[in-house]
Amino acid sequence: MAPQPDQKDHGVLGPQTDLPTEQMWKALVDKIRHPDLYLPGIVAVSWRNSDDGSVYREMTVEMPTTTAVMIEDIYAIKEQYRIEFRIRDSPYNVVNQYHPDKKAIEYFVEEKETHKNVGWWNWPNAREGTYSHISGQYERAKLL
Repeated sequence: MAPQPDQKDHGVLGPQTDLPTEQMWKALVDKIRHPDLYLPGIVAVSWRNSDDGSVYREMTVEMPTTTAVMIEDIYAIKEQYRIEFRIRDSPYNVVNQYHPDKKAIEYFVEEKETHKNVGWWNWPNAREGTYSHISGQYERAKLL
């Protein structure tokens, strides 16, 4: 069964950071081509730039009970400090967005057709683990 969102009206908002907005944007964009530096379980990544400005990515992820290949079209929308991971064969997008007013990154799932925020993935400890990954993304941003 494909993963489903938890249907909360918000995703996972990371802790506040004092890093500049442009530094956070660099880290969001870097994650598109180097997800293995930001997320656990990534065992293979290939990507190519698409004519429309997006990035096509295939990523193999090892999880405790299965291995999955994710195929995505990824869009970086700088005006909104938003990265949309448009998962093929799924009714959902994963969004990573930096909120300058909150000084934090939020990860959330949205419906592709309506762009409605439907929370985060409904896995055991998904929210807690994601909060930790966002904190790690801040650490990586310091190196860019």
